[in-house]
Amino acid sequence: MELPVDGDPARSKWVLLMSVNPGGPAGGSGMLYFVGDFDGEAFPADGETRWLDHGADFYAGVTYSGVPDGRRVLVGWMNNWLYGQQVPTSAWRSAQSVPRELTLKTQDGNIRLVQRRVRVQALAR
Repeated sequence: MELPVDGDPARSKWVLLMSVNPGGPAGGSGMLYFVGDFDGEAFPADGETRWLDHGADFYAGVTYSGVPDGRRVLVGWMNNWLYGQQVPTSAWRSAQSVPRELTLKTQDGNIRLVQRRVRVQALAR
């Protein structure tokens, strides 16, 4: 997905998300991200791989584009293949995460993926 850096659409970067299992930072499942450029065929990453979430229960995130105000939203699976099949199924087994808005920000000279809970906007009357 392509995102503006520091809110500037003229200065954008691409983000590649990857789910891994095993190998997550808390054991079992996890998600990584890379920031770089994409020409339609190759994705050279700018720097090191980073974890999207450091907890044990965030995997297989899905992003949504086309949100009316242009935001990029991510929802992840709150479970882990390390123990997910042993979780009781009543009343349900696992859940989806709180939606997160994704942006790119420059921090200490490096471009980082920043996540915040989705802000809710008032509906037009």
